[in-house]
Amino acid sequence: METSVPEPSDPPHHVNPLHCNIWVRLWLYIVAANIDTSESVKDVLVTKGKSVVLDCPMRGIPPPSSSWLKDGQPITAERRRLRLPGSGRQLELSSAVESDSGWYACKAENAVGSARVDYNVTVIGISLHFIVYAVEIGGR
Repeated sequence: METSVPEPSDPPHHVNPLHCNIWVRLWLYIVAANIDTSESVKDVLVTKGKSVVLDCPMRGIPPPSSSWLKDGQPITAERRRLRLPGSGRQLELSSAVESDSGWYACKAENAVGSARVDYNVTVIGISLHFIVYAVEIGGR
């Protein structure tokens, strides 16, 4: 028994030849991850006991994922007083203490590239000292 294979240009007999060719045009846009910021390093002062939110306004196609670092080490939401709202687009530090001071970085990555924004966070303790001077009037 001999089997014949039709040529690619020959449509099967039960198919209308006008509907055999389908052309699909697919435009694929890929944009490297980037972060909308005008400064590469942002200095942030926060008062001891107060909260601060660091932003990571990232974008890209495909959408980038983010990771946060403190002094070069990865940080996660499990750390006390830290939250990562907005799918990691922000880092919220509540009830700041002096040990929270340091370099924070947000890194955005997708299949095409990566971007980063750095924050130099300084926690300052406010202490007010009142000094009372007694002034003698009249020179006695």
